[in-house]
Amino acid sequence: MIDISEYKIYNSVIESWPSGRRQRPAKASYGLKPVSRVRIPRSLPRYNFFKIIGIDLAVINNYMLKINSTKISYKKCVNVKCSNQILIKVYKHTDHPQYNQPTITYKRKIACSRECHRQWQLSIPWEDRIGKTRAGEIRKVRSDLFKIDNPSTRPGVADKISDSMKRFCAENPTSRLGKNNGFYGKHHSEETKQKLQESKIGKWSYNLEQKERQKKNTPKKENHPNWQGGIANGEYGPEFTQELKERIKKLYNHACQLCNITNVDLDVHHIDYNKTNNSKKNLIPLCKICHGKTNYNRKKWQEIFESKI
Repeated sequence: MIDISEYKIYNSVIESWPSGRRQRPAKASYGLKPVSRVRIPRSLPRYNFFKIIGIDLAVINNYMLKINSTKISYKKCVNVKCSNQILIKVYKHTDHPQYNQPTITYKRKIACSRECHRQWQLSIPWEDRIGKTRAGEIRKVRSDLFKIDNPSTRPGVADKISDSMKRFCAENPTSRLGKNNGFYGKHHSEETKQKLQESKIGKWSYNLEQKERQKKNTPKKENHPNWQGGIANGEYGPEFTQELKERIKKLYNHACQLCNITNVDLDVHHIDYNKTNNSKKNLIPLCKICHGKTNYNRKKWQEIFESKI
């Protein structure tokens, strides 16, 4: 093992060597083991190479600082109901590729406060805020994730979603009506309608347990919002048979007399709402959707149907 003092002697000798190729001194001269030859670099030129590089870097740095210099500017808050001005910094040098554009820090600053930002988000569609292309990409990614793992199918999650929606709708009864509905003014394509129709063939909208619970929870008579004092006029007369219904449908060419749709199941409606009056002049075929509409404003519907007879 070599003593530390010997290393100090060896280092002092090496530092005193002239430049160029030289052989190491022998062990006898300095008290160390002989070693192989080493290359000592030639002395650098008279000028200092590293100083030149430092000057170049300083020039480049000063130029970049000049290019990236900024100035203070102002722009209006994105909320149309707000008149405040927002302070931002923009690039002021004409050589900068983003001349007169906000810096990265201020690029996304568009509102003067969080409240103004929230109001702006509520006033503009989501696609317009982030761009339709980006919105489509997000929808595609989320759709693929939901196909693998839909959170609403996890135990207890569906109940939480249902409870929160019930509370929200109870506190905001008009939040999903009219123009507030996200599907307002839109329509399903014929292809989508066909897919929805085929997906429901042979399926119930609820199971037996849910059906019994619905029957139990459905208000009856005066507790029901559509209750009109018991004007159902009793049961249908004995002459109101399936054969009579088919004759009425055939008389009107198996078409609904409100929307003129064909090739669907039709109901036979009593124009005067008297179930025992089963004369041909009091019966008219309607599709199930139109038949459901006739439960409201009965006088108006009676006048409309009487004009058609």
